[in-house]
Amino acid sequence: MSATPLSFVLLAAMVLPALGADITWEPAPRSDDFVDSIGVCTHWSYENTPYGKTYALVKKRLAESGIRHIRDGLSVRELELWRELGIRSTIVSDPRDHDLGTFMTAWKVSPGLLDMIEGANEPNNFWLLFKSSYRGEGWPQGVRLWQDDLYKAVRAEPLLARIPVASTTPILDGGIALAPLTSFDDIAFHPYAGGEMPSTNIVWGDLCVRRALALLGSGNNAKQMVATESGYHNCLSDHRVPGGGQPGISEKAGGCYFPRQFAEYWNAGIVRTFSYELIDESVNPNDPEANFGLLRNDASPKPGFSAVANLISLLSESQWDPKSLHWIRTEAPDRAFPLAIEGPSNVHHTLLSRADGGINLLLWQEVRSFDIKTGKDLSPEPEHVTIRLATPLATTLYRPLMGIQPQNSWEASKSIVVSVPDDVVILRLAASVGSEGTNMPAAAPVDLVASTTPTSATLQWRSNGPRPAAFVVSRMGRYLGTAVPMANGSATFTDTPLLPGIGFPYLVRAVDSRGLLSSPAEIIACTPDHRPDLIVESISWDPLHPQAGDAVHFTGTIANIGTAATPDMTHGLTFLVNDKVICWSDSSHEPLAPGERHTLTANTSPNGKATWTCTEGTFVIKAIVDDVGRIEESSKGNNTLSATLTVVAKTAQ
Repeated sequence: MSATPLSFVLLAAMVLPALGADITWEPAPRSDDFVDSIGVCTHWSYENTPYGKTYALVKKRLAESGIRHIRDGLSVRELELWRELGIRSTIVSDPRDHDLGTFMTAWKVSPGLLDMIEGANEPNNFWLLFKSSYRGEGWPQGVRLWQDDLYKAVRAEPLLARIPVASTTPILDGGIALAPLTSFDDIAFHPYAGGEMPSTNIVWGDLCVRRALALLGSGNNAKQMVATESGYHNCLSDHRVPGGGQPGISEKAGGCYFPRQFAEYWNAGIVRTFSYELIDESVNPNDPEANFGLLRNDASPKPGFSAVANLISLLSESQWDPKSLHWIRTEAPDRAFPLAIEGPSNVHHTLLSRADGGINLLLWQEVRSFDIKTGKDLSPEPEHVTIRLATPLATTLYRPLMGIQPQNSWEASKSIVVSVPDDVVILRLAASVGSEGTNMPAAAPVDLVASTTPTSATLQWRSNGPRPAAFVVSRMGRYLGTAVPMANGSATFTDTPLLPGIGFPYLVRAVDSRGLLSSPAEIIACTPDHRPDLIVESISWDPLHPQAGDAVHFTGTIANIGTAATPDMTHGLTFLVNDKVICWSDSSHEPLAPGERHTLTANTSPNGKATWTCTEGTFVIKAIVDDVGRIEESSKGNNTLSATLTVVAKTAQ
């Protein structure tokens, strides 16, 4: 990736009828709120690491980053960081560290520094590893009891009444073992991207998000989500980390990925994202756990640290007042902004407003900046994107990876053509003259109703008064889209895919002609608990009576015995011989209705072959349908079928 400034061209102003057929209103939350969503994990109790050995320097770097939120255990450092720098803490609580009384006593001393109280960290990893228990119970019942007691204690304490409680963070399918669990305000999860581009594990409906929501069980309402760990390490020689594997990336790629990560997670409605972690814990290039830091072990900044610090510097609008222990910022009304972004779908954006009425438009290519297979940096070509506006506005360009100085600026125009790289750029649009107005915004929509299927929700509502310019719809903090009101002021919006058996909270806001947002109309849309249930009905092989050395083809018949069709995605069927994966079928994608069945033959394997070369002996053959958990089912306990295969010696020809 080139480090030279990008070139930008402003086109001649275009005359747009009204807003223009393709210019739509999009909500523009405050830039400062986005900054407030950024956090980092720390380990102040690790005295034999830079957190302890060079605390003053690490503290200085944390202050330079502009990050206002940390995640850690109990530490005396946290009170100092809050009072001096306004940095507040999410505290992980686990009976392996302290009893509940010790936690509560500490929290009540300085409740002002608390952002959030979190349940046990990755308990189906660490509780099992260290044979931990609570009230005589291990995983999972002990974790459930701890979360219940934690939530009751915090909610019953007046000094902690404003502090949200986050869930425990089971990894992989641990949430299913704990479900149903609802004794928390926010769902905490750890959507590490595994060396891939930042959006990898937060795509709505994909496995990581579904696993997080699985903690709720069936029939409960979804809650907002917080990523209490995420990020990348820079070890390229090993990928083994507690609880699984994560390939590393280069420091250079981190300069692209970390700002994108915070923007992608914000777009996904995640209320706060903590990158793991602030500084490398030791100097060991062959240990992933030693290389997760935004800072190197000597506290020198990696490119990711500098890019994030510059991003925050360019977007922040608050100042910490240590005398009042309060962040001071200029308030502004909730706003939307009209624009059109024309370009390829891999160019993503975040739209933010400033207190002065201007706009910050973040743009980036959501593409791979690093190849985890070759261990090499990639250099994607910039993509040309046209930004069209309803009114001419002056524009200034910033590129946080390069610093905080403007890269270019232009006079007012309605159309901007920009070459977007794979790191974040900021277009700062000047405030429109008189754009704010002084009158009240439009009234909130009324008569909001929802109809649902197991995987969708359709909302209907109408305006309360004159027809607004538009309506904006969000679910769990995630902006879903804009609805144009009909002549009578009514509108509809359909959201899919959803998960069955969950209540999803929606907000609908009206946008007036100035871009001011109304207060929200709210509803919880409950999806019916109808799910598919896949089984393997039979296993067969060809030849039927193989001899040593034969190439065996495996076939299985899968059936859906549930109450809903499977989604339009891969119905994977994996074949194992004596518990070793041999081959699989990934060719079936069409939905499978209740009662339907498909017969699938293996078409590939780890080495690319679709067959197993057998040897003499007796073998246990297993077939597992949906082995990687792509499909939300009513039961995962019936996805495997076993059979015995005897292979005889090769008959002489």
